[in-house]
Amino acid sequence: MFDNLIHKKNIKVLLVGSGEEAWTFLKIFEETLKRIKIELVGIITYLNAPDALEKYVKFKHLPIFSFENVPEDLEVDLIIDLIGTEEVAAFSQKIKAPVLNHLAAYLFYNIIEELRNKIKLQKQFDYNERIAMITALANSLADTIRNPITAIGGFAKSILEDCEPSLPFPIVKKVNIILEEVKKLEMVLKEITLLGKPPVLRKKIGNINEIIEKVCEEFAPLFDKHGIEIVKKLEPEMVKMSFDVELLKKSLEYVFKAAIGSMPEGGVLTVNTQLCWDSVLISITDTGKGLEQWQIENILQPLSSWQKEVELYLIMARKIIEAHAGKFTVYSKPNEGTKIIIELSIETPPPAPPV
Repeated sequence: MFDNLIHKKNIKVLLVGSGEEAWTFLKIFEETLKRIKIELVGIITYLNAPDALEKYVKFKHLPIFSFENVPEDLEVDLIIDLIGTEEVAAFSQKIKAPVLNHLAAYLFYNIIEELRNKIKLQKQFDYNERIAMITALANSLADTIRNPITAIGGFAKSILEDCEPSLPFPIVKKVNIILEEVKKLEMVLKEITLLGKPPVLRKKIGNINEIIEKVCEEFAPLFDKHGIEIVKKLEPEMVKMSFDVELLKKSLEYVFKAAIGSMPEGGVLTVNTQLCWDSVLISITDTGKGLEQWQIENILQPLSSWQKEVELYLIMARKIIEAHAGKFTVYSKPNEGTKIIIELSIETPPPAPPV
């Protein structure tokens, strides 16, 4: 039965499992689907009550089945059994699809995990090298342009203060434009300076939803100004966890700024949070102009070319998330908007020692 899979362009996989083992496999598939010809068509789980796994697969738009309610027209090329049960064998015969049993799946998992760790280490090494180059460049650039920017702004301001009554209106207008542009340069300089500093985490116990609510409240006037509607779908049972409150807030601000830059004519910004097994997922989706593939690569591999403002914001957001050992993923296509998924492991402080 496995011989037929070799020549298929796309293998449709049905996963059988529940709990942590299925969650782990789903995360592996998420990272490797772009490199191997696998399409997940759903998951069969034994759990009747909603749990973290169910929330995760719904978040990823994957259907959940039991053995009894799998649609008859569902195309399945391969079943991966993570549990090991007689029901899988009978079900396999019924739909005429081969089974990768739980022992083979365990071996498959270990091989993929080893390859994934090697790829991850290499990517992290390359990323760290590029970040080190950006840090050196940012510090050098900030030191080089800070004094000229200050001088230009100072002299333009003094021209207005000392000579404004006698200056013709067109010249006053041009000097004001210079001052406005200097303010923009000063903001860019501030962002570059932040980029050049490695994040120092000061973790506290907090609630992700509360941080999102605060940032949304602060950005409300900007959203109104740019005609952007904010839609929040926050996990009602969010756990408290350990993170740097100010830095995570800053990271969300960068993503929001990038979204505003992507929607100059207005749009919808949707913020979701989901509690998923051992992680919290934050999804931020805009309906803006989207990003080209090379722009996404700039975010994932900074310094590959000169960065636009939107890319720079997302690079800085990613830097903060990765300092938390989190995952920052960008999904985008031109004219189809951008979706940012932030995955943070749930960290809680160790219990205090008895007094």
